[in-house]
Amino acid sequence: MLSHEELQKIGKLIPTAFGVLEVEEGPEGITHRFVYANEALCEELGKPCDEVLGAELYELRPDAPKEWGEYNYRAAMIGEEITHVKPGKEQGEYVMYKVSSTDEDGYCSIMISRFLGSNVTEEELMEKETHSRLDHDLLATAINTVYPLCFFANLSKNEFHMVDYGENVFSPSSNEGVFDELIEYTAMSIPDEAERTKFTETFNRKALLEAFERGETLVKLQHRQSDDLGHVHWVETNVVFVKNHQSEDILEMTLIKTIDKDKESELLLRDALKAAEEANKAKSQFLSNMSHDIRTPMNAIIGFTTIAAKSMENPDKLRDSLKKITKSSETLLSIINDILDMSRIENEKMEIEETSCNVNSLISDMHTMIQGEMDGKNLEFEVNTSEVIQPWVVADSKKLNRILMNLLSNAVKFTPSGGKIELTCLQKEATQQDFITTIFKVKDNGIGMSKEFQEHIFETFTRERNSTDSGVIGTGLGLAITKSMVDILGGTISVESEQNKGTEFTITLHLKVDASKEEEIAAADDSAVPDSPVFKRVLLVEDNEMNREIAIELLLDEGYEVEAALNGAEAVELVENSEAGYYGAVLMDVQMPVMDGYEATKAIRGLKDKELAKIPIVAMTANVFEEDRRRAMACGMDDHIPKPIDVAKVNKSLMKLKMKADRENFYTKGLFGRLKSGEDK
Repeated sequence: MLSHEELQKIGKLIPTAFGVLEVEEGPEGITHRFVYANEALCEELGKPCDEVLGAELYELRPDAPKEWGEYNYRAAMIGEEITHVKPGKEQGEYVMYKVSSTDEDGYCSIMISRFLGSNVTEEELMEKETHSRLDHDLLATAINTVYPLCFFANLSKNEFHMVDYGENVFSPSSNEGVFDELIEYTAMSIPDEAERTKFTETFNRKALLEAFERGETLVKLQHRQSDDLGHVHWVETNVVFVKNHQSEDILEMTLIKTIDKDKESELLLRDALKAAEEANKAKSQFLSNMSHDIRTPMNAIIGFTTIAAKSMENPDKLRDSLKKITKSSETLLSIINDILDMSRIENEKMEIEETSCNVNSLISDMHTMIQGEMDGKNLEFEVNTSEVIQPWVVADSKKLNRILMNLLSNAVKFTPSGGKIELTCLQKEATQQDFITTIFKVKDNGIGMSKEFQEHIFETFTRERNSTDSGVIGTGLGLAITKSMVDILGGTISVESEQNKGTEFTITLHLKVDASKEEEIAAADDSAVPDSPVFKRVLLVEDNEMNREIAIELLLDEGYEVEAALNGAEAVELVENSEAGYYGAVLMDVQMPVMDGYEATKAIRGLKDKELAKIPIVAMTANVFEEDRRRAMACGMDDHIPKPIDVAKVNKSLMKLKMKADRENFYTKGLFGRLKSGEDK
């Protein structure tokens, strides 16, 4: 049966009251419920269309003749077509009720029309029947608006008759003729061989006769078909078997329509579903990997902690256990950072933070940071910056650092002991003025990658081999993160690899040149780490007892005197009640009860005592992203250090802040004071 949407299109074109009923036999008798009614029928019933749908005929029209129910049943269950005329309520009015079967058992269509007359003669009934047939012709025309190509076929006699065809993708061979020839002619316009075979197997006369014998009422197929201009479209061919009460011939009606838009949506939905399934499969594998990779360092931390607790009398074994705990903790932190970075990249929250930096210093830092891992695996590490012509550039040094560290760490993981790793930086003149093309290469002679995996190397949640197979722990996100960061910086990354021979990654960036020497001096100052405490006493603001204990112990080991506050409100009170200079700096956590670190910083900056209000405040927090750093700066903090605590970073930050404060004191107190007293005259 036609869908509700198709019936709506048809119903609008029929002026007579027209509807479709579902006829059912139940314990309480036979019901006749409307599944469709056009506006004319709703007016006839005196109800809004939304109240008609689903309603029972005799509930809407209690005065309806009982014969109508009988006729509905015979049409829906037996397939009869009946016309019934009876006097109406008004003088001289007659009501014609015409009921027909549909293509689906249990349903019938009805038409109700009214006309005036004195005594209805047989001739007048014939005239009304003619009008009724006209309505049916209108119905056929309406069907044609939904299915532009429509024809009837007598399968028993191998004949077809074209009802009509409008703007259709395919013109029939003729308006009537031999059914077998029509199917053969139509199949020639189907370009795909498999679909052409399927069409012929489905709609040849023998197959349709067998379908009818099986009791099928509808045979349907979607396929591609060429139009008269050679353009290929998706079409839907429907064969509906028609009940024949006049002879034993088997009749059918074929309805054909174009479904390009529907098929396009279906294919898009199918592709989206396939992509979602693949993503879900990859993420499931990723979670499986994470379960193993997170548990591996966690097991090591727990295990070696137990060993360390039992080895208090054995310093060498204790030292070895603590070293392995530290290494496992770093691995676990790296895994967590990868997951967080990937999440931020997918949510498009990662931003560029450009500063002046020296690529030679960047490479030197890489050498220092990775050399320990190289030595641990007995790897040769070669660094080459001989072709760097403009070392000072404007770039996001943090992301560059992360990109190179990811590639170097991968090289270390997948290069066997005794192998070689090379880090090269070279530059070429760029076409854009004041820019330099900077190329970084990371090359190893490790296990390499297959050609198949290289096609997916930068995809998220993918690894050529699981850590359970290779023994290498990691998220499988490192290269996806690297590629995303390179894209954010506007560069390109490529890979060349061969199994058992090694891998080479090449990163190309177009960076703005910055030859200023002031940044070089500042960078040299910032890179220095003091040998002794920068300030005598610091105020640690930390609500977590364990974090507080660790930080105090590490700071005491560095020679600092430490006082602690458990939340921001306590910190404000301690600073406000102190003397200027009593605390050298405040190490401020961010997320705390009572008052968080941001509000505490604002309150300190608003103190009446301006000297106390200027105290250096450093965010020391697990909120590690760039927007977290900017928020800390915006509320008045002087620096931002991510957790877990790194004392070297704390010392470096405090030294930088002390140097800044000393310079300000020199200019505001020393130099300004001498000028005021006339000493420089």
